[in-house]
Amino acid sequence: MKRSSLLVALLLMCASAGINAQDAGTGCPDVLRLIEESGDFAPLFPFQPTHNAPDNITNVRTWAGAHEEEAGATGFVTPAGDDFVDGAGNKIRFIGTQCGMTGCFPTHEQADRLAKEFARYGINIVRMHYVSHRNPKDGYPVKDSFIEPVQLERFDYFIAKLKENGIYVYFQLNIARKFGRINGFENAHKLPKYKNGVDNVNERMIGLQQRFHREILEHVNPYTGLAYKDEPCISMMEIANENSIVHSWFSPKHKFPSLVEPYKSEFIGKWNGWLKRKYGGTRNLKKAWGEEVPVNARDLEKGLVDWPYTEDWGVSSQRAEDFVEFLAELENAYFPRMYGNLKDNLGIIQPVTGTQLGYGFHQAQAGMDYCDMHCYWCHPAFPGGGRWDNSHFNVRNEAIVNSWGHPASTFAEVARTRLLGKPFTVSEFDIPNLNFYSAEADVMMAALGAFQDWSALIQFSWILDTDYDRDFVWSQFDMCSAPQKLVHFPACHAMFVRGDVKKGKDDVVFARPSEIKSDIAKVAERKASDGQGFYKSLLMRSLPLAVVSGVEVKEAPGLFDTEGRTVIRTEEDVPEHIKEAFHNKHMCSSTGELKWDWQEKGAGYFMVDTRHTKVFSGFVRGRSFIYRGMRLTPGKTRLDWLTLSMTLTEAFEKSKPGNLLRPGRYLLAATGLVQNTDMKIVQVSDKPMKLSISEKDGGRLGTGPILCEGIEAELALSGLKDRVRCYALDPDGNRMQEVAVDSNEAGEALLVIGPRYRTIWYELVVE
Repeated sequence: MKRSSLLVALLLMCASAGINAQDAGTGCPDVLRLIEESGDFAPLFPFQPTHNAPDNITNVRTWAGAHEEEAGATGFVTPAGDDFVDGAGNKIRFIGTQCGMTGCFPTHEQADRLAKEFARYGINIVRMHYVSHRNPKDGYPVKDSFIEPVQLERFDYFIAKLKENGIYVYFQLNIARKFGRINGFENAHKLPKYKNGVDNVNERMIGLQQRFHREILEHVNPYTGLAYKDEPCISMMEIANENSIVHSWFSPKHKFPSLVEPYKSEFIGKWNGWLKRKYGGTRNLKKAWGEEVPVNARDLEKGLVDWPYTEDWGVSSQRAEDFVEFLAELENAYFPRMYGNLKDNLGIIQPVTGTQLGYGFHQAQAGMDYCDMHCYWCHPAFPGGGRWDNSHFNVRNEAIVNSWGHPASTFAEVARTRLLGKPFTVSEFDIPNLNFYSAEADVMMAALGAFQDWSALIQFSWILDTDYDRDFVWSQFDMCSAPQKLVHFPACHAMFVRGDVKKGKDDVVFARPSEIKSDIAKVAERKASDGQGFYKSLLMRSLPLAVVSGVEVKEAPGLFDTEGRTVIRTEEDVPEHIKEAFHNKHMCSSTGELKWDWQEKGAGYFMVDTRHTKVFSGFVRGRSFIYRGMRLTPGKTRLDWLTLSMTLTEAFEKSKPGNLLRPGRYLLAATGLVQNTDMKIVQVSDKPMKLSISEKDGGRLGTGPILCEGIEAELALSGLKDRVRCYALDPDGNRMQEVAVDSNEAGEALLVIGPRYRTIWYELVVE
């Protein structure tokens, strides 16, 4: 039996025995212990990139051509077709992370260091997330205000330091606003989570949002001397995070059909008013909906027509479509209203979006300056009733390279949802650190986003609290101490911002048509706010791996120009070579630089092969992987899986394109299994496999130092015999040991990295 198969068998035995054992409170056996016992591995070793900004190859700011101007030095970022441009008219892309909740308010000393640390990894944008979600213990003098004076000074200083270090800011305007009893809202504690949806409709909540917009955007930052509405380092603004009345109605966690008074009456009043405008009276309404719908005589005239409920949603398809159309009109009133207030009344220059695609209809977002979306693979689940609980959660342990019929399924969904003709950002994406394969997320999204020509990628998240110097990996998302993500982020910067991965050819484009009438019918049928984007065909779902993809909004014909292009709208339009590639389970991007392979069941892999950056992420199964000018042969790893990135940091001379690596310095990173000291990961489910570190399941987070697996691999570099040197780097990124480089009769330089060097990143020098 192969070692990987043995490991799977051991874990399945753990699942079948351990799930029953949980009833007795003992939990499953330790998965990490089973992994160690399944093979003869070199020991893990302590390794964590230091929380600093060293003057060496691991600092993107030391690279040749690195950007050093303050953010917004040339003026405001503005939309131009599919792209953002800076004040000088140059195309600009952003890759970054976010600080959330109390993490938005570092001390001055922390802010100084954080800004430099962000720059080290090539981060050029930070999204401020949940800024008003955490209150100081003391109250505020102005009950209807959302400006928090206790924290505003720290926020101002942090923004100023980010700007100084060339880092832009993504500015949220509404997330988790506290419309509570203290503000005079009756039954506020019984409203849907974060008041989402209600705050799209309730007039007083809308007024308070507009009041906050004026207060915060006209606030002058004392450290820059500029009001936030006049601040060019703010690259873009978002009206409402994951918040549309359409999504709120269908989302089980919001329980919108059970809306309490007086908010239900306000909503029902708007619903009946809409019906009167469409049908005039009860007679016409009953004729359209059918006798099965319980509507009494003159109900509509009296304003007594109730909304549909889940249990009787399918009684009348016309009623369902009417209600979805009504929701769409509410959405299409709220976002233009808020947008107009920002642009016309406050004079905002920065690009503004409404909310994330998939939370409502494309038509509402097509009127904004840019569009945004979120995506997660294996998001934490909370057994204790669905509410976020850091003490009890679990995570699916699946590699997205193997996902659901084709690799990167969730990421590909993002690509086919963006609106063609507008700048597109992904302001949240990630895989939780507890997932063994979490290093996939950044490298895949950076490469796919560059190929699809997106404008911004913002990883979720750097941190959601103030433990900026932690020495352990938090098992959800925080990247600040996760080595498996940090060491590959410079390569992500190179692929996405520097442009090492070329944008896709636009002669063939997958353009899913979106028209409000048909989209309303699809949403009503599927009872989901993103129902209009559903495809049964796995081929259609996977097209973004091969061609530029997105949505063509029929109500905005000027956005996407079809002239001179082959446009794919149905499966019949797909070129034969793409169908054949999908059938053979090996798809390449139209540029030839990205490769997705899932031919061997459960052993998919992803490759990036460009002139200056090369990436591998996936399963090994004893295979070698061929690049232009390089052959990668991984050795034995605990998961039979690894992520490797290699990117040029400094070129020594100009050279013509070719297969050989360009003379210069390269940063090489290779990661596998990462864990905390004394960590205990238990398996709480078999199909799908779910992992937990929660004490209730018998797990344990562990402590620092962080322990990493050293990756064994041979890199054969074509035509570079006697021209390559290599150095193992310490956590600071400084050289600590030279790595031997041999050669063979074919003229290849042979570099073998491995656990004996006790590092996960290296410096290559090609003469």
